[in-house]
Amino acid sequence: FVSDGDRLHLEAARGLLAQVLSDARATWPIDGHSATGQAVEERRTIFVDLRRDAGRYSNSAFITEEFGVRSTIAAPLLRGDRALGALAFARMSDEAFTPKQVALIETFADQAAIALDNARLFKELQARNQEITEALRREEASSEILRQISSAPEELDVTLQAIAEAAKKLTGTSAALSLIEGEFRVIHGQSVNDDVGVSSMRGTRVPLSERFRAAARSRQPILWNRSNASEADAEREIWLASGIGAMAGVPISRGDAVLGFLTLGNS
Repeated sequence: FVSDGDRLHLEAARGLLAQVLSDARATWPIDGHSATGQAVEERRTIFVDLRRDAGRYSNSAFITEEFGVRSTIAAPLLRGDRALGALAFARMSDEAFTPKQVALIETFADQAAIALDNARLFKELQARNQEITEALRREEASSEILRQISSAPEELDVTLQAIAEAAKKLTGTSAALSLIEGEFRVIHGQSVNDDVGVSSMRGTRVPLSERFRAAARSRQPILWNRSNASEADAEREIWLASGIGAMAGVPISRGDAVLGFLTLGNS
């Protein structure tokens, strides 16, 4: 059993208890109404004669009633001052657990606690490594753009293309960067994935729709998804024909003016 907040969940079982592994009832609060709950709560090994104490241990009573379990022993999985769960053994006979067996059960519980803690530490390390990797990717993308700006500040289209490529690299989605020119959005940078059926649209003048006009006025991002797009949506068919199932657009602002949009889309 593994602790999750204030409850225990049966995560692995062999023998008799394997029959209840997928039973929705094989989870209960960490309290004194089950041997495992009491073991976790009191941080000590608990032995229960379920025929004699069935009323007290009501959380796991169905195991006795349906499977004939007569006794159970539960040892907490201790790691420092934390109880990560409990290791339980059940018997259908009146035979008592010997001191040697209890010591062996507690040794198994210690080993299980080490395994659970190591798994937790490994997951935390993976998450931290992912954070560092993402930070390095963002830094690399930013550095590439800054190098382009410093080396050729007059080459605006080259810089905007570099930004679109960096956005695609970081997000894994297709990216386009457009500038507002009168009543149009002119695409100056574009980098698309294979799952989007759009050829190069750099230089294309796209009419400035009401959706983008409203975003320019509010300075708020555009979020669009085909699952909730209405039939009356003027851009729905265009995006669907291009293989785009979801799109996000962010206004590019400078002072009081919105200069254009960075849009990301995927299938």
